Formats: sequence, structure tokens, C-alpha cells
Amino acid sequence: MALTFMRQARPKDLDSVLTIINNGKQFLKLQQINQWQAGYPNENTISKDIDDGVGFVLTIDKKVAGYVALVYGEDSGYTHIVEGNWDNPDFNYFAIHRIAISDEYRGQNLSGKFLTAIITYIFSQNGRDIRIDTHPKNKVMQSVIKSNGFVKKGIVHVDESNDETERYAYQLSL
Repeated sequence: MALTFMRQARPKDLDSVLTIINNGKQFLKLQQINQWQAGYPNENTISKDIDDGVGFVLTIDKKVAGYVALVYGEDSGYTHIVEGNWDNPDFNYFAIHRIAISDEYRGQNLSGKFLTAIITYIFSQNGRDIRIDTHPKNKVMQSVIKSNGFVKKGIVHVDESNDETERYAYQLSL
């Protein structure tokens, strides 16, 4: 069995992470999903995540296989929710952003395992409120999110510099 774990991203991971993000963009494009198609996320986004200490990678046998940003506190994209509401109105939550798995590992149920590792890490940081969003057409990610216990809470709008900013918003209260 391959050694698989999550760790904080390092500057030397940048090229691998950008490849994974670009894989994700292509995967979404092939499904005719407009998410991540307007230049976001990009190298500046990922570099800032790493510099800010919010970027994490999933590794398999010491090879970067996935990426995620875990941001604590108020997220402007989650401030206004429609067609529902958050269970907790305060800003003491973790937001999961920019989650992606390398094409090399697609189809191996790593997204679910990665999300389990993310939830475990957040719990170890005393996080009890976790939020995530995804495009309404991204059925694969919706399935992963729901199978890890998240509940759809409404709709948020994100700034990705394109016309389709609506995202389904999910929450997990631990």
C-alpha cells in the first residue's frame, strides 16, 4: 500500500500544484463546466496560499497528488447566501477552496480520502464549522462533498471573473 498523507504545501511544490490545478481546469472544461475557466486559480493564487500557510497537498509515496486551500475566518464569498442559510452566523469556520486531484490519480477515490484528511486536520485545529462550494454542474464534486457528510445550505456567488458565479454552498458542523 502506498504511503498517503496530507501536509502543508511548500514553495518547492508550486510546479506540481500548478499542474494539478491545470489538470482540474481541463477536466472541468471537458465536462462543459465554466468553473475555473477564466484564469482562476492561477500561479499568484497558489503562491499566496503557500506563503500564507493555507495551502496543503495530498502526497502519495512522496509525490504531490492533490491540492487544497484551507482558509479560517470570514470568507467574503460566503457572507451572502441565498435560498438558505448557514447553521452558524459567526465567522469561526474553515472554508475549503481550490481542491483538486492529479489526473494521474483520477478514478481512485482519492477526492473522498483527501476530504476525510482535510476534515480530520480541521478538527485537530479545533475547527467545528466547515464550508465548501462548487459549481451546480459539478456533479462529481457534489457527490464527494455529500458523501463526506456536508449538507447543502444554499447558494453563494463567487468572483471568478466570468458570468457563471453561482455555486452550491455546503456546510459540515462537527
